[in-house]
Amino acid sequence: MGGGRQILHTLEQDVYFSHAHRVEIPASVTAHLFYQHFGYRPKPGGIYPDDEGLYRLEKFPHESFH
Repeated sequence: MGGGRQILHTLEQDVYFSHAHRVEIPASVTAHLFYQHFGYRPKPGGIYPDDEGLYRLEKFPHESFH
């Protein structure tokens, strides 16, 4: 497992993550596809970088995508 995957896996095991309804992250141009691979999706209107050059992504930990 790569370093980024290990960090994300560890963070998603955190009690705050597990109790959250929604998690939002700002992702750089070079990282947004990495996060999308793990279920983070652009917020409404967030398919382009914002004024800070970041993609606003979100994940709903308790939703199932079957």
